[in-house]
Amino acid sequence: MTKFHIKELIVSGKQKQTSTISFKKGLNIICGPSNTGKSYILECIDYFFGSSEIRFDKNTGYDTFKLIVATEKGDISFERKIDSNPIEVLSENPLIESRTYIRDGKYDINDVWLKLIGITEKHRILRTQGLAKQRLTWRTFQHILLIKEDDVFIERSPLLSTQNTAKTPALAAIYFLITGEDFSDFDFEKETLISNVKKKALEEYINNQLKSIAKRKQALSNIKIQDEKYIQNEVNKIVTKIQSTEEQINDAVSNSKIILNQIYTLNEKLAEANTLHNRYNALKTQYISDIQRLTFIIEGEFHDHSNDNISNCPFCNGAITSSDKQLKYLKASQSELSRIKVQLEDLSEAEKNLLQDKEYIEIRLKDLTNKRDNVEKLIEDELTPKLTKLNEQLEKYKETIEIKNEANIIKQLESTLIDDLKETLIVEEEIKEIKIKTYYDKNVVTDFENKISHILKECMGENLSSVYFDTNKYDIVINGKAKRFFGKGYRAFFNTILSLSLLEYIKEHGKYSPGFLAIDSPILSLKEKDDDVTPDTMKNALFEYFNNHQQLDQIIIIENEIPNVDYSRANIIEFSKDKNKGRYGFLYGVHD
Repeated sequence: MTKFHIKELIVSGKQKQTSTISFKKGLNIICGPSNTGKSYILECIDYFFGSSEIRFDKNTGYDTFKLIVATEKGDISFERKIDSNPIEVLSENPLIESRTYIRDGKYDINDVWLKLIGITEKHRILRTQGLAKQRLTWRTFQHILLIKEDDVFIERSPLLSTQNTAKTPALAAIYFLITGEDFSDFDFEKETLISNVKKKALEEYINNQLKSIAKRKQALSNIKIQDEKYIQNEVNKIVTKIQSTEEQINDAVSNSKIILNQIYTLNEKLAEANTLHNRYNALKTQYISDIQRLTFIIEGEFHDHSNDNISNCPFCNGAITSSDKQLKYLKASQSELSRIKVQLEDLSEAEKNLLQDKEYIEIRLKDLTNKRDNVEKLIEDELTPKLTKLNEQLEKYKETIEIKNEANIIKQLESTLIDDLKETLIVEEEIKEIKIKTYYDKNVVTDFENKISHILKECMGENLSSVYFDTNKYDIVINGKAKRFFGKGYRAFFNTILSLSLLEYIKEHGKYSPGFLAIDSPILSLKEKDDDVTPDTMKNALFEYFNNHQQLDQIIIIENEIPNVDYSRANIIEFSKDKNKGRYGFLYGVHD
């Protein structure tokens, strides 16, 4: 497929410095203050696209326009005078003949542009929904390629022509770009036959559906369904009981956890008591052994004086002098015996208290264990079965409600099918018109809608909740609100995205892709009452999308101020409106 992009726009006049704007493939942005001639640029391009006139101030002294277009097979030069119909074409591309062209003449400028996107034969498309047709021209769909400032804010869809009478040709032209179908071979008699066959097939299908519905209605009628109000009251009661039972189970589980924590604590105390009791027993045994030993020593001293030579105490091994050896020895033994007996008595008392504590702990443990067992039994044997039974009852009532709902739905469906059948059985009529929108394949609409949604999501982020394509208005509905109900700035934003989405879709899926889009002021008036943050974000995101997704062969954007984003891949042409700084405007020597 032949492709093109605009390389240069040149405007000249007698004794005037030639004004040139250079473009490149991809994104081109022309920016600067108002009244610097930016909008003249799209007027000039439209003039070469075949516009019968150009909105251009003759007082500027400029009167000759030239457009250089690059193609894969060589450059093409277009030249046209102000208020003049002929366009002189000088072509290096063998597909385009060098000669004079005029609009709607034998050598038509429309044909040149159509050939550049691969449409080399003449086609006739629908002019009305009836038999009337018209020639396919570049101007038929030029409104989706070049959107001027006066049109960017429109309430209607930018996919439709600015002339209401041209709605069918515009849609037919877009359909042709997508499919290559111009309905030149449309056979009304054949379509009438096909339509009648479809009617009979639909009639048979509806009757089969009605038979199935009748069987299901009969089956449902055999099921006894209680009064709806009674069912709802019972459901409410069961739900209340379920909530109460669940609360009881939760309380019981919480109580069981508390008891279990108490049991853990008491088990730890009991273990400590057992350990201490074992230590008491060992110490008691030692005390008793010491008492028996001391008693034996003392009794032996009273009956045996053979120990007069003993120099150390046999119990504590302390030194004993010879002078008081026997006396000190007996006194020491008696004193030690008394001390140990007192300790033994204290130990016995401590042991008694410890045993009392152990007994109390064991009683508490037994009581808590019984309580926990009772709680677990309550949950397992009473509350859980009760909850299961209640849920089963609730499911039965739900099934009853579902049956009743199904009966209502079937009744509505039956009524709808009968209405459809009545409409189908209307007396067959010969097809006398083509409704172009019915030929747009459902997949085409879905894919196009997905393209719109993708671009809007990138540009609006979380501000986009939903979007769909209204096939009656050929426009988009954003967050449940039709585009026409938004302000000018938002309409310009949405119209830009809709046009961009269509051209990207045609580029990806269509048969003939123009690959070109020029828009004047897509974000000029984008403001939001009481909040300017979100629109600024949308502006930035839109221009970032332009810059990062250059699927089209060429995009030309005219705007006063552009967002601060990375334009490293774009061709920026800036006017300063300052005689001492940069380029004042489009036309040299023309100042505000």
